[in-house]
Amino acid sequence: APAEDVKPKIVSIEAQDTVTIEASWSTGKKEVVKLRANSRHVFYYAKKIKLIVSDGGMVKVTANEKELTQSEKGKPVTLNFE
Repeated sequence: APAEDVKPKIVSIEAQDTVTIEASWSTGKKEVVKLRANSRHVFYYAKKIKLIVSDGGMVKVTANEKELTQSEKGKPVTLNFE
């Protein structure tokens, strides 16, 4: 059988206000992203990614084309994707 193309998994975060996102991949890679209001960042991952968003109520999160519900405003939120 031919090898399947593995599509990367995608998490898109759209900020409604200034937020900081700490990203940690299962590969050990880490990145900190600051988003301003009305800006967006897309994270690509193969196995797992953990995102810590400084204000979960100020972002719109879409993971693999499904929109996720927002968290409480003013509180940090940790998101884990596999």
